[in-house]
Amino acid sequence: MADNNISPTARNIAWMMELLLLGLGLTTLILPQIMERYGLSINSVHSVMSIRALWGC
Repeated sequence: MADNNISPTARNIAWMMELLLLGLGLTTLILPQIMERYGLSINSVHSVMSIRALWGC
């Protein structure tokens, strides 16, 4: 059963966060080299393939 008592502001913030996280996830999937910013070393093809395997691609 849907809860219709949620304010429009909370719903909009949830949608914006969902789109932000979806965008970050897709960017990481397409360009795994961006993971170096998070401290994960991507210095070989095996590393890139391992990350993509974890994602299920």
